[in-house]
Amino acid sequence: MRIPGVFFRQRQGSYNLGLQAKRNTYDVAVLATYVHNIDPVIFSISDAIKLRWYGMAYLLAFLVGFLLLQRLGNKKLWVLPGEKASDFITLAAIFGVFMGGRIGNIIFYQ
Repeated sequence: MRIPGVFFRQRQGSYNLGLQAKRNTYDVAVLATYVHNIDPVIFSISDAIKLRWYGMAYLLAFLVGFLLLQRLGNKKLWVLPGEKASDFITLAAIFGVFMGGRIGNIIFYQ
């Protein structure tokens, strides 16, 4: 049965889990909707202090970037030495996150 407005694709599937692999074709509805209900707060200490997922993503990204650049600098595979990796990550955080966020806010939301 075909439902108007819903795209279908044919899929190969195995119904038999025994000795032989019997292949049957059947129609599977492919819906282009993804609904999630993820809480943006990981945990909250109080109403004013909350740790959110995007903040954790920023923190992990800068930490991994720092460790990677420090290692590349120590092996002489990067332009700056490993001791300067923290300065570079700090400047990238200030200019990239704060100014880039403000420019994105102006472009997309105003």
